[in-house]
Amino acid sequence: MAVTAVPIRWPRAGSLARAPVLAPVALGLLAAVSVIVRTAHFGTGFWVDEGLSVGIADRPLTDIPGILRQDGSPPLYYMLLHLWMSVTGTDEKSTHVLSLLFALATVPLAFWGAGLVFGRRTAWFAAVLAALNPYISQYGQETRMYSLVVLLSLIATSLFLRAYTVDERPARRWPVLFGVALAASLYTHNWAIFLGAAMFLAWLGLLYLAPAAERRTRLVDGALGFGTTALLFLPWVPTLLFQKAEARSRRGLRRPS
Repeated sequence: MAVTAVPIRWPRAGSLARAPVLAPVALGLLAAVSVIVRTAHFGTGFWVDEGLSVGIADRPLTDIPGILRQDGSPPLYYMLLHLWMSVTGTDEKSTHVLSLLFALATVPLAFWGAGLVFGRRTAWFAAVLAALNPYISQYGQETRMYSLVVLLSLIATSLFLRAYTVDERPARRWPVLFGVALAASLYTHNWAIFLGAAMFLAWLGLLYLAPAAERRTRLVDGALGFGTTALLFLPWVPTLLFQKAEARSRRGLRRPS
């Protein structure tokens, strides 16, 4: 009996990358590598700013926004840390875990955000960079808000790109979700003011370059996104202005006569 040899067809890399099981497994491996990188100094004692974070977060939840009038920071991270410490405790390792979780979450979110606009190959590059980024690795081991800042900024940037740079008309939820994410960033660190300003300037450029027939629609989308941010952040604006005035006053007192 004759036997016909059948050549083995190995799967191509592209088909493997699109396999439904591969993405979760590969992202899990990247997260595992990230844990190894981001726990090297996990048990190190608090430095000054970390102690300040714990001290603020240890106050009653409703007192935190008022306390921060003197500190100069927004309240979201401290309120999350308060809730976290009520469950896990206030020691170094317990509070560092919260920052580590934010850092680890950047890996799948970088993959999702890049893939949302630029495709699967870019998504993998973004996930690898998020897993090994030295800045995230450092602050993923400290009781400070910076890994949360990266996480929320990544979400806001991804949603901005999806809401305002794709060719087809986006669903109205994308601008609104972008506005919520940017507002969350603003409630985490004042650096997000510069991020929001840069995004607004980018949106103005996109509006200028858009075909005349689409400008009205794009204007509505922009109002939805940035209007949502403004509406959500408005309650904190008086405190922000007070903080800036206090900072200028303290700088003036320190000047030599």
